[in-house]
Amino acid sequence: MRKTKTNEAQRRKQAESIRRRGIEQMAEHDPSAAAKRQMRHKPYQAAVLIREQGEQMRRESADSWFKRKNISI
Repeated sequence: MRKTKTNEAQRRKQAESIRRRGIEQMAEHDPSAAAKRQMRHKPYQAAVLIREQGEQMRRESADSWFKRKNISI
């Protein structure tokens, strides 16, 4: 299939109409119980955990971590 500007325009219009239909269908129905549960979770929770681990690494030196874990070097 040759790639032409009209084919690209047709594909873009078709994709937009599919998105529009999906949004309209979502507006007609309430979210499921599972979706409501997922919406209650705190967003970016992984980022918070990573930040806390980074702060812990800054507070504790490698020697003290090895001592705490009973690992000899």
